[in-house]
Amino acid sequence: MSHYQDVLPAYDEAAPPGYSRDDIELGAGGEKYGLDIKKPLPSDDFEESFPLEQPKWTDWPFAVVFRVVLVLFLGLVVFTTQDVVVEVAHVNTDQTRLIGLVLATGVVCTYGGIVVLRKWPTVFINAGCLLNVAAASALAAGALSNDNLWTGVAFSFLTLVHIVWYLDVRRRIPLSSLLLKQVIGVAQKNPVTWKISAAGTLVSAVFSLAAVFAIYGTMVKWGLDETGQLKNKPVFVAMGIFVLFTGTYIAEVLKNVLHSTVAGVYGSWYYLSHADRCPKNAGFAAFKRSVTYSFGSICFGSLIVSVIRTLSNVAGLAKHWAAQEGGLAGYIGFYVIEIFASIMEAMVRWLNEYAYSLVSLYGLDFLHAARGAFALVEQKGLSALINDCLISTALGLYSLFVAYACALVSVLFLFTTQPAWAQNTDGMVDVNTEVVLTVLFASAFGFFVASVATSVVHSGTVTFFIMLAKDPEVYKATHPDEFARVFAAYPDVERKLQIDDF
Repeated sequence: MSHYQDVLPAYDEAAPPGYSRDDIELGAGGEKYGLDIKKPLPSDDFEESFPLEQPKWTDWPFAVVFRVVLVLFLGLVVFTTQDVVVEVAHVNTDQTRLIGLVLATGVVCTYGGIVVLRKWPTVFINAGCLLNVAAASALAAGALSNDNLWTGVAFSFLTLVHIVWYLDVRRRIPLSSLLLKQVIGVAQKNPVTWKISAAGTLVSAVFSLAAVFAIYGTMVKWGLDETGQLKNKPVFVAMGIFVLFTGTYIAEVLKNVLHSTVAGVYGSWYYLSHADRCPKNAGFAAFKRSVTYSFGSICFGSLIVSVIRTLSNVAGLAKHWAAQEGGLAGYIGFYVIEIFASIMEAMVRWLNEYAYSLVSLYGLDFLHAARGAFALVEQKGLSALINDCLISTALGLYSLFVAYACALVSVLFLFTTQPAWAQNTDGMVDVNTEVVLTVLFASAFGFFVASVATSVVHSGTVTFFIMLAKDPEVYKATHPDEFARVFAAYPDVERKLQIDDF
């Protein structure tokens, strides 16, 4: 038995510590905000463990907004399909081989990484950092060897950034490995998490295919004509922004439904894994709640992120157009807007992820959950530990590596086979429009597949942190050794966690 057990409070496995109904203090001004969440009950059924006292469809107008957006998006796909089908029907053998090769690379690298993640978490974190150095170096060497100076310089700089960053964060790897082992251990005991990952990847892949059809169809119908001029510039710009927003919004909702589903599994583990009964249907029940009572709240939060991200992307495109037309004032203005929107997106996305865990477990409306999540994390001082945790960063870096791998495979294929459709007017394959677009689509596919497949680990980590902020005594009683190791380097955070005002 651990020596920490001697100082632990008594803990009844059949009845974990109850939630407090005390108000949450927000800021030095003493502003109060009630977080009405209920005690989890030992049960085989998730709905009984995390009951909704008065079930209601939270933020339902935003669920209506999402359905309207989905219908409009599908309508655009159908409207442009007739033009797309004609083009797709002429895909030749080289294009088919390239598509198959990129698909195989993305899937093999992604699920190969998951195998490593499940068996050797520490190796995965290190690999996520170092593989990007190798991939960026390979792309830099390839570009320089083909006399593409600026591309080579860009990837060389990126390689240097990866190396400097890795040397700076190595000290944080042991803590991240400890937490990752904990998160993976839960997933191993609940195989439904990997089924959720596979289902999410499949659904997202189908949606991404529809998004590609929408983008390509828009370009064919309103894009450049034979003379290199836009067929209808106002309509093309408007439809481009529409596709960008709807695609982002739908993808956000799909991702957040997946996140909320995983939150149900990890919330059940956190509170009830040591009780006499723990929900056996947490994954399915959390999914059911996410697409019914809590769906409006998920759509609400996703809409906020999507609007900000669309603004950032549009500002980025407008910035390039202003640069091409020589408008310095416009370039600076759009650049400022892009930076501001990117910062806002990062802040809102961070808050949303923690809010969705509360939405999933307790059926809160979005604003209630967001304010509660912010108060929990900030007032309990857990942001220091979250910022030092490299799990999400490692997952993102590994997704970036898969993107690099798909891009590298597509580049090697193009320059090895020299397909006619990728050649320029001189009959050579170089860095032309066709090659750039091919590489971009390949890398985007690799990043997308890897991100969705590993998102269950990120969602589990987020849920663990928000539960730790809410009820640290549960984790301290059930996992005393891990608790002591996690907070050995964060005594101030541990003291704040003991404040019993939630």
